[in-house]
Amino acid sequence: MSGSDRASQDALIERLRLYGQSQRLAILTLLVQGPCSVSAIERVTGIGQPALSQQLGELRRAGLIASTRVAREVSYDFASGSERARAIIILTLLDPALPQNANPSAIRFPARGGAHFASILPD
Repeated sequence: MSGSDRASQDALIERLRLYGQSQRLAILTLLVQGPCSVSAIERVTGIGQPALSQQLGELRRAGLIASTRVAREVSYDFASGSERARAIIILTLLDPALPQNANPSAIRFPARGGAHFASILPD
């Protein structure tokens, strides 16, 4: 394996690691529906402020999401349309309740917390 192949593999592993945490999954699932204020993310996901700040920071540093400030309100959205599309595809694969033949660009995820994603393997 060449150095560039190894670097690409490491980057992919790091990206997938971001999806391996239920709070980040809940945040990304909510943002698939559109931009959200921090207070709305906290209210819908039930993630407390310190943990929410930590998870938003991790997603922002990884380049998945971006923040905008209007007056005192900070909102988050995907950093790009490509990031939103990647998230939709990954979330679709992780959620067995979604139809197997669903068109990822047409999926509208319901607002729900991360507990749904705590186990991705069938019982």
